[in-house]
Amino acid sequence: MSKKQTALLKLAKAVGSMLILGTFLFLFVFCTLLPRTTVSNYDTLTKFPEFSWSSLFDGSYTAQLGAYFSDTVFMRDTLKGEYYAELKTWFGKETVVITEEGEEEIIIGGGINIPSDDPGYSEPEFSWGGDISLPPDSDEPENPESSSEAGTSSVPDVPSEEPSQDTTSKEEPEQEIQADSILILGTRAMEIYYGDPNLNKLPRFAQALNTFAANNPNLNVYSMVIPKAAAFYLDKSPSYKHLAGRTLNDLNNLDKLYSDKVQAINIYNILNQHKNEDIYMRTDHHWSSLGAYYAVKQFASDLGLPFQDISTYTKNVRTGYRGTMYAYSNYHSIIKDNPEDFVTYVPKATYTYETYNQSFQNPQKRDSFFHKVGDNAVSSWYLTFIGGDAYSVKIKSNACSNGRKLLVVKDSYGNALVPYLLYSFEEIYVVDAREFQIHLDTFTEQQGITDVLFAEVAFSATSNAYIQKLEGLIK
Repeated sequence: MSKKQTALLKLAKAVGSMLILGTFLFLFVFCTLLPRTTVSNYDTLTKFPEFSWSSLFDGSYTAQLGAYFSDTVFMRDTLKGEYYAELKTWFGKETVVITEEGEEEIIIGGGINIPSDDPGYSEPEFSWGGDISLPPDSDEPENPESSSEAGTSSVPDVPSEEPSQDTTSKEEPEQEIQADSILILGTRAMEIYYGDPNLNKLPRFAQALNTFAANNPNLNVYSMVIPKAAAFYLDKSPSYKHLAGRTLNDLNNLDKLYSDKVQAINIYNILNQHKNEDIYMRTDHHWSSLGAYYAVKQFASDLGLPFQDISTYTKNVRTGYRGTMYAYSNYHSIIKDNPEDFVTYVPKATYTYETYNQSFQNPQKRDSFFHKVGDNAVSSWYLTFIGGDAYSVKIKSNACSNGRKLLVVKDSYGNALVPYLLYSFEEIYVVDAREFQIHLDTFTEQQGITDVLFAEVAFSATSNAYIQKLEGLIK
């Protein structure tokens, strides 16, 4: 080997060693010395483990320590969200199908998966009984083939504009994308709702409400099962349109399962009438404030109670919202590139508002039930409504003096109902069935409740876990 070749080889080794050392130093500084992420917009971060000799020797301490360092790395959400969303589009399995209408349907991440909690699951014939009407221009389906926060509260500091009900959604491109169990149709992300066609869960849900009503004959008991977005937009999906009627089928079946002491509040029809408005978020699994408005409007109408039109509210808009579906879809670029407005309607009525823990203790007086969620937590803006599910709340309205006290037993969908109840009830209590620690019989007696509204999304009404929590609150 010549002297020149030897010199080049030494130079190459030196450069290689410097690159390796530089890479190691960069990773050491980036992963160890830079400030670690402590709050995530999208999910719960791994906690730093507590040391014990037993956990060290069985390996669980070092395993959780490694998970902590990888999960809380500097700029964690930006790396996992923004950059990963771009990289993800370069990989993955993609299937393109030409539909009968000649349009492209794009499915990412594999084929269509219809899960079930029940062995031997098969879809029975649909039943369209009851008073709930079919969507306009829809045909009765044939039998498908066999196949499931703490913080000071304040009104968000956002621009205000004149209220308007002209919120027609923009036309969406005709493409369909599936990421795991999330369907992205155009720019709208949805969870697929498979329902309970074999009636394995709905009877338990109805029986819980029937038992509560029977045990409390002096209370007015109502059930508002809230449809998922799939109830109104799944019919546009070439792959999943055969499931579009599942919500309606379940609501009709529930109607037959309730006793005469439980009044069903049918909000399907009024939401269906307004489905071309922004009644559901496109980038979040929740409905919007406007959807909740129409639900309370129907509720007040059914009860013959006073109600205030949305034109009297102040409309606040925050732009650039990318909700929970951004993370649920593995930070898909379509959601990243198509954020939406997050809208709240602020009533002009005055009220007092207190938050409590889940045992209804430690009251904290607050200025507003619209909690301030910062711009650094854009995917968490739905927590604006009563601070999410962390609190039980009590509201005394100065706009109503009819002596009626409403208890709302809810999941997260019920949070958005609160602003529109001030004109119909003198006092409003809101508790989350998944977290509350007091039997409902006891609580209603203690607070002098006159009306109880069970308000939860259809997923909860067909969830064994939610039903079990609900049953635990009923003696």
